[in-house]
Amino acid sequence: MVARWNDVDHLRRRVAEFKGQIAAIVCEPAMCNTCCIEPGEGMLETIRELCDQEDMLMIADETITGFRFGPGGAQSYYGVHPDLTVFGKAIGGGTPFAALAGTRAAMAKIISGESMHAGTLNANPLCLAASRWCLDQVIERGAESPAKLNRLGQKLMAGLRALADEHDVPLRPQGPGLAFHSLMVKPGADERPVQNYRDYAELQDVPRWTHLRLCLLEEGVRAIERGLWSISFAHTETDIDEALERCAVAFKRHAEGWPEA
Repeated sequence: MVARWNDVDHLRRRVAEFKGQIAAIVCEPAMCNTCCIEPGEGMLETIRELCDQEDMLMIADETITGFRFGPGGAQSYYGVHPDLTVFGKAIGGGTPFAALAGTRAAMAKIISGESMHAGTLNANPLCLAASRWCLDQVIERGAESPAKLNRLGQKLMAGLRALADEHDVPLRPQGPGLAFHSLMVKPGADERPVQNYRDYAELQDVPRWTHLRLCLLEEGVRAIERGLWSISFAHTETDIDEALERCAVAFKRHAEGWPEA
């Protein structure tokens, strides 16, 4: 059953409609697989409230957000406490690694052996060593790391928006900074922040973003297909400055070469 992101009333109605039939509510604390959509006021708190009220598990998908948002993940960044959390990607430091974490109550059946938790790569020594090293780096940087990454990301976002305005390109970066999305607004669309998947589907001009993305790639800036950008510990102010210099050339090429320009 699907409920709309950032629509608390809709979520409450859906839970009431399927009362007693829902085992868990699963969400990304910040939606990074669809645009980069932060939780609106009360969204995560309502999920937690409903899960407690209806004896459901709150499951956080932090495959993308985990540890990019600091040692406590996005759940700590936004101040919410899920019962189970899935981690992946960054936790492996470049190796194929994932982890399931949770409260003692939520993990009880695995601990007791009632539920099997098996996998071909479980406890792979190489992946475990890489993950430990990666987590040590995250812990060493501490709770201040998201603020630094946000500053770098916000500088990149501001630079991209300035280039978009300069070349009359309807690109609207959205997100906290350490992760953000480059929304390319369709002609004639009601320009607004993306609050859920429906907004994204209505607003994103995929063909034009594809054209700009290819121009960026030709200048050495690799923007992924769906438009999500992320900042890592390896990035510096110099990297952001260089990226924006390359982006300036790409935006000019896009503005001159976009067929509808």
